[in-house]
Amino acid sequence: MRVFLIAVTSMIAVAVGAYYGLNLIQKPADVAFAVSGARLDAPGQPGG
Repeated sequence: MRVFLIAVTSMIAVAVGAYYGLNLIQKPADVAFAVSGARLDAPGQPGG
């Protein structure tokens, strides 16, 4: 039972770490795809 609790705790720690780690490097679509061939104008606004 002790090994199971350690495994569950480790999985939770890895999941929380991955959540915060990936949020640090994630970019919004209008920033990530801001190149001349795929420019997004005023996200959420109709017609730009």
